[in-house]
Amino acid sequence: MKRILPETICFFLLTLFLCLGGCKDQKGTEEIEEAEKYFVISGSTTNAGEVGDLIVGTGADGTEIAIAVDENGFFRDTLKITKGIYNLQHPFYRSFYALDSGELKMEIGEHGIGDVPFSGNGVEEAQLIQEFTNKRLDVEYPKFNLLWKGGLLKGESTYKETAKEVHEELTSFVEDKRDSIANIGFIEILKKDIDYMYLWTIKDFERRYKRESSDSTFRASKGFLSDLASLNLDDVDPTSYFTSEYYRKLVDSHWYDKSIKRMEATKGESLGKVYNELVSQHIKNEEVKNGMLLKANLEFITRANSKNDLHFIYNSFVECSTNEEHIDKITPMYQTALNMVKGSPSPKFYDYEDYSGGVASLDDFKGNLVYIDIWATWCGPCIREFPYLKKLKEKYDDKGITFMGISRDDVRFRDKWKEMIKKEGLKGVQLLGGSKDDDFIKKYQILTIPRFILLDREGKIIDSNAPNPSDWNKITQLLDRYIVSGA
Repeated sequence: MKRILPETICFFLLTLFLCLGGCKDQKGTEEIEEAEKYFVISGSTTNAGEVGDLIVGTGADGTEIAIAVDENGFFRDTLKITKGIYNLQHPFYRSFYALDSGELKMEIGEHGIGDVPFSGNGVEEAQLIQEFTNKRLDVEYPKFNLLWKGGLLKGESTYKETAKEVHEELTSFVEDKRDSIANIGFIEILKKDIDYMYLWTIKDFERRYKRESSDSTFRASKGFLSDLASLNLDDVDPTSYFTSEYYRKLVDSHWYDKSIKRMEATKGESLGKVYNELVSQHIKNEEVKNGMLLKANLEFITRANSKNDLHFIYNSFVECSTNEEHIDKITPMYQTALNMVKGSPSPKFYDYEDYSGGVASLDDFKGNLVYIDIWATWCGPCIREFPYLKKLKEKYDDKGITFMGISRDDVRFRDKWKEMIKKEGLKGVQLLGGSKDDDFIKKYQILTIPRFILLDREGKIIDSNAPNPSDWNKITQLLDRYIVSGA
């Protein structure tokens, strides 16, 4: 979760959760009772042979479906998917609303799926999602970017006032569309998502404030968090979970926090194992439970840094999930991850385009510690790490560390890549890796970005999921330890 998501609708995939043994016997009491539903995706693309398959995915469980594109650029597939909002990638992202049945058709032009015209069933919903997304970009990001760039420290009242302004403006926008769409229920779905967006914004304030202020002891006041009091996230609503990105964030964060507390109480038990068991015990809806487990373990498995932790995570997932397809998906990822733990030789990349000219390969940088930032021009969270990354490079200049950025932008958009490097003043080694998955990307199983990797002087893995630059204390302690040791 190609689940690397652009900021135009960038989904922050927070995931994690918990059962005290014997998870297979703890099946939920509310199984999905509806008959299987099928929705058809069809159309054509002028990008056949350049971009590859059309990818359908959902943030609800991290699953992806690849729809093959033939040599003439045509595609058609019948999908068994739950009614809800899904994402299309080819190579950019666009969202659509899958109905209980029907067929959604599209014609993808040279600029990718961002400008695709839809026709058929669900076209009104797809168009409204795009209009809503554009409006959200116009309203949300300009307002909150002011806070994220230092204004956050003005405090709770300013932040909450901004959140309310965004909520009111987006709600008004959706209400004004009520007469332009036959599916009035979809208006209510979007309004609920806006409500949940507001609540998530409030919930996320404390984390953001800690990062901006470097004050790990900060706690948001009870009054500031009062709007969250009526939200019962122990009893997960399946409909909201499959239709609201922000409801999923609230649910995932809630169960992750519960998992952390349980893990601390058990004194060091694997977080992945604790999470799997807790979710399996307490989430009643089977489809939601399995979705939460898959989404979380996609992250757990690809970010674990020891074989012991991987064993605990994988074995508990197999015990707790009742979806065999999900187990089949996780198993090869687990097997790959076993060779990507601390001390393992890093996979190599070769002949990546270098911003300073020529090409570069990983072996060119042996002899230095290498701190790698996997990013893209369309990734908002990646861009928000840049100020911290520049500060980090300044601190460790001439300390034997190579700071390397590898962009996942498609090579067709190298001009945009170059423009951003210049605009942001990025230093160090800047490489264009491209959007295709070579051995380096495949073996690190990079599902979300930004992703940071730290290698030793011999090209062996120190941490395949190194701390972000914004996690200042953790990353500086890690770098200091290896500078001193000379490893």
